[in-house]
Amino acid sequence: MGIHPEYAALEMLKAGNGRLLNASDQTGRRKVAILGPKTKKELFSSGSAVGQYVQIKSIPFQVVGVFTDEGDEWGLDRVYIPISTMQHLFNRKDRIHNLAMTIDTNAVQSPQVVEHDIRQRLAQRHRFNVKDRRAVFMHNTLVSFQKYMRLFANIRLFIWIIGIGSIVAGIVGVSNIMLITVKERTREIGIRKAIGASPGSIIDLILTEAVIITFFFGYIGLVAGIAALEIMAHTIQGVDYFKNPEVNLKVAFGAVFLLVLSGTLAGLFPARRAASIRPVEALHDE
Repeated sequence: MGIHPEYAALEMLKAGNGRLLNASDQTGRRKVAILGPKTKKELFSSGSAVGQYVQIKSIPFQVVGVFTDEGDEWGLDRVYIPISTMQHLFNRKDRIHNLAMTIDTNAVQSPQVVEHDIRQRLAQRHRFNVKDRRAVFMHNTLVSFQKYMRLFANIRLFIWIIGIGSIVAGIVGVSNIMLITVKERTREIGIRKAIGASPGSIIDLILTEAVIITFFFGYIGLVAGIAALEIMAHTIQGVDYFKNPEVNLKVAFGAVFLLVLSGTLAGLFPARRAASIRPVEALHDE
């Protein structure tokens, strides 16, 4: 592909080894090329490709760099040369096949507005009907990006709903367990209160047990989730889009905090019920 040096910024190319194409390559029509990692592996499996030569239609081009592109696994087998060199050597004159550009999303209402404006300008300049979609093909990656972001937002919302539902179910379950515990320990609680235990200490006792139960099993679930991600990381090697799955540290700390809060809520009602037990009635409990 013949490109301008600025194309690297559009595709977010980075120099993995050597350098990228620059303005001097463009103005001087230099016979230089940069290779994608897949092409480099095919042509120069051992050793560095920088400084070596590749033949493009029987014309030698010196390799000045190997680029990386983390966001586009389909472009890793490409070879880029200056567009001025391509037009000069291969009799392309001033013909081009693609125009690429970026826009400031804060300065426009929507990417569709920009696309319509560009299409209208080209229609006036080259005399074709602006409604004829076959005259100029446009691929608006920002529209696709927004669709994916909406999809991921909906997935996150779904996960939040499932997560909140699971937490509520867990709170109800732990609360029921603590109610049964309070019922079974009625005499013990009555004896504690008879020998001077305050209602606050009874509440602290039940809340502490509820928090420990919730935190312990929640922590086991968190560790199991991280272990599952580690297993996935070794299972799906070679798939760039799912490379190195991990748990964000903020999410992990947030989960721990949520577990403690859930345990507190789960034990609040049983703790208040335990604190309201009268010692005389508790000592008569069978």
